[in-house]
Amino acid sequence: MPFMFIVIVFAADYVIRRFSLPSSGSILLSVGFSALALVVIAELLLVAVFQDVSVNRYIASRDPVSGSVYLFVLLLFALVPYILSRFRSMSSRNRPN
Repeated sequence: MPFMFIVIVFAADYVIRRFSLPSSGSILLSVGFSALALVVIAELLLVAVFQDVSVNRYIASRDPVSGSVYLFVLLLFALVPYILSRFRSMSSRNRPN
């Protein structure tokens, strides 16, 4: 999970810079949650196709501890663009001119 989190932060930073996203909270949250929806859909489709397991069975087979951590990281995945933008705006306000 730590490696996954590092990749998430770098990917979110890349997307924000590459597409020059405005620092509007609603836009950044919609980008994050749209990305989350695409990731979850891709994961569930890949599980259904390659593991030949139903979605319900796949979700039920998750370990309670690692599953909880995974859900937390997915939520963080959706929020990272917003968090990075807020962090940057706070650090730019605190910089001396």
